[in-house]
Amino acid sequence: TNNTPTCRALMAHKPRASESLRPWQRARKEAVIQGHPLFGSSLLCAEGLTQLWRRSVRSWLLPAKTWAVAYLIQGEEDIRLKEAAMWTNTSDVFRLTYKTRRDDSIFCPDLVMKKDDKRAFSQGRNTLLLAARLQELRQGFAYKYYVFLDGDVLNTGDWAPSLSSFEDFLQSWEPAIGVPLFYNQDAPFLYTHMFNKEQDVEQSYPRSISWFDQLFVAFHREAAQVLLPLDTSLDRVDAMISQWNMGAFASILFRNHVLLYTGMQVMNAAHGRDPDVAVEWQCKNASAKLRARLPPRLRHCVRDPWNTFSLAISEWE
Repeated sequence: TNNTPTCRALMAHKPRASESLRPWQRARKEAVIQGHPLFGSSLLCAEGLTQLWRRSVRSWLLPAKTWAVAYLIQGEEDIRLKEAAMWTNTSDVFRLTYKTRRDDSIFCPDLVMKKDDKRAFSQGRNTLLLAARLQELRQGFAYKYYVFLDGDVLNTGDWAPSLSSFEDFLQSWEPAIGVPLFYNQDAPFLYTHMFNKEQDVEQSYPRSISWFDQLFVAFHREAAQVLLPLDTSLDRVDAMISQWNMGAFASILFRNHVLLYTGMQVMNAAHGRDPDVAVEWQCKNASAKLRARLPPRLRHCVRDPWNTFSLAISEWE
């Protein structure tokens, strides 16, 4: 029997007063927001913020602090539960919205999904990365990990201990990309086949994977320099193609360093996207272009949708 809480049960929890920010957290948050070039105005993020990106290039030259994390949240949902657990002495939070302007959020009203242009998601994530890099220039040191997550992500445990254990995993294993266990109640095979059944594996160890959901994902700074920002030009027809392209590239460059941490489990409140048949050919095209960049002996390493998902499902049947 699967004991995973339902999305409805998790969403029913309302933040208590104690789950709001403490005074020292509010002070840290205000220090990040005050004077930051992306806060306090309405931005045209879809146009690229080119000048700020040029300025941010210098952030790659900064030394990384022993431990510092940037949590990068995109969405309109109530994030108080997450945020109260994420503001610590070693981690900051950046939030982007597109519908409601808030004093503590980056506001990009032009990031709206359209039938003929679905780049809003990847453009939002890139803007959040830019926010973290500009903050690095302001503070004089770099974050060790950039953790991207959707505003509506649900955690099956309490956020504070879950994030603490996830950061312990990142510090101990230092993956190029680290993700928690992902469960989708509409597609339970992702949990029962791809992640949760492996033979002769120490259960407490993280698992090396080649595919991961973008719901909650941590990039090591050195991996981010190669994999990010996302290629938004791929997302005009479907919003997930730049993510597929990045994930396929990561599975080649950082083989055995894309790790799944099983001590934390997250869920989608809603998982809406185009049908698989509508995006498969786009994923195959992205894979074909990536394959063409490799020497012939390595081209078989680039996966297509069929051998990423079909083989993973059939392996345990």
